[in-house]
Amino acid sequence: MGGMGGLSFKASDIAYEVLTETGRAIPAPYLARGKWVHLADPADWPDDELKDHLITAHALITAKLTKKLRKDLGL
Repeated sequence: MGGMGGLSFKASDIAYEVLTETGRAIPAPYLARGKWVHLADPADWPDDELKDHLITAHALITAKLTKKLRKDLGL
């Protein structure tokens, strides 16, 4: 995924703590209270690890949508 700019995504509670405490990510500006993290250079991350975090982020966000909206979006 080289050549990307920064990337922010929602993390699980545990992943948020681990990523921010180890310095691998910073709390995302304006979204940290919702457990979002920001990666300055996602190209430094292994593709499979980044993919796993993004799949989790998608699931976390999807779970908060209404049943109607999930159906409308085909989720």
